[in-house]
Amino acid sequence: MRLVLTGHTDDHMPIQDAIRLSEQRALTIAQLFKQNGVRENILLYQGAGAAYPIADNSNAEGRKLGNRVEVVAIYHQNDIQGYLNQRYPDIGTHLITHPFKVPRTRLRQAQRLLSR
Repeated sequence: MRLVLTGHTDDHMPIQDAIRLSEQRALTIAQLFKQNGVRENILLYQGAGAAYPIADNSNAEGRKLGNRVEVVAIYHQNDIQGYLNQRYPDIGTHLITHPFKVPRTRLRQAQRLLSR
């Protein structure tokens, strides 16, 4: 089993900032999971920026709802890319899902993990 944590932001910032912030949100939640006994080798995190709002970004209440981290349990390794493609059809193949354990080499490890 893997836990995929996807961070989201509102659209009131430049795209690259939103992606960085959403990724940091997901990483923070991954750290909380680890601190509470979840094995780090099952944690994957990513940032989706402001691409998938769940509320209206034109008001503070909507932006508050959109600033979130979604947590999904995926039980079969081969289903991770399928989940990303289905949940995030516009960008799913471009999202980088980072293994929690090794941030410096996460891109290479994520690519290997997703190619299995």
